[in-house]
Amino acid sequence: LHLPSRMMWFMSREWVVCLAILALSHSTIVHADEDGPTTDEEQGKEPRSLNEDLVETEDTCDSPLCVRKCCQDGEHFVNYQCVPTNSSRWRPDKFLVDRKDVDPAKLQVVFGMPPLCSMDEIILIDNTHFSLLQDGMMLAQNHSLAVPPSNYCLEYVQDIEGVLGLYCSTQEDLIPYTEVEEICQFHEVLYPILMSFSCFFLILTLAVYAGVPTLRGKSYGVCVLSVLCNLCVYSLVKSTSFDCSLSSTVTCEGNNFITFSSLNPINHWGEAISLQSMSSIRYHAHVLRQRCMRHRIFRKCLFLIIVLTKTI
Repeated sequence: LHLPSRMMWFMSREWVVCLAILALSHSTIVHADEDGPTTDEEQGKEPRSLNEDLVETEDTCDSPLCVRKCCQDGEHFVNYQCVPTNSSRWRPDKFLVDRKDVDPAKLQVVFGMPPLCSMDEIILIDNTHFSLLQDGMMLAQNHSLAVPPSNYCLEYVQDIEGVLGLYCSTQEDLIPYTEVEEICQFHEVLYPILMSFSCFFLILTLAVYAGVPTLRGKSYGVCVLSVLCNLCVYSLVKSTSFDCSLSSTVTCEGNNFITFSSLNPINHWGEAISLQSMSSIRYHAHVLRQRCMRHRIFRKCLFLIIVLTKTI
């Protein structure tokens, strides 16, 4: 079949404009991070994991005026990795207790993780539950212990926008493994069962609502169906991917994306509006075809823009 040349011209121009809109939307989305790398040299550096810092160093931190920084100078934690930054939020002096006479500029700073530590011995302490004592030790209030300077370090964590303390623990400080295993087994059995019940009734409700013609033809009805569908996906994924042990980074990011997409009201309205608009424009396509080309661009691009925005 040979389409008329005018129709082929409209179709080609239509898709070119659509691709241009998608490219513009992708290029204008900026992830604001005031603490992120700003120079070309910092942007070219690769994040370093904690394992790369778990080496024995020659620098010791035994003085009361000494503070150990977990990452190297000019770096902080992002997703448990040392990332280059120009942040000045690493302020150990605000955790000093009864040391008003100490000048923060005179603090001896040693970089790197505490020597002879392994990942299973490192424990994070919330910034509201630790302080630095006069003798240089870190008081971990929630663990009821004082850690010497050679066994802890401080670092700014961008994920929580605060400074955390990390210290090398011993087996006496940890919960017995058998107790943790029993708790994990109980949660791994109970959580999927409850989420499966929720998923079953959500699917049943979605099937009933989808059978009502009034809901399918109205914007509010499409929004309700979108909410139920997203909740079904969320419940199904959570019931099958729950694990008490630490998940991989890819699994964690996938679960976070599904949770954000399923529970964010903006996504529900965006999906409902785009699907309703596509349906209406398609129904009146024989009329709009004779009018402006922007209607056809809107029909093809809106849903793609919604998906692209959610993905980014």
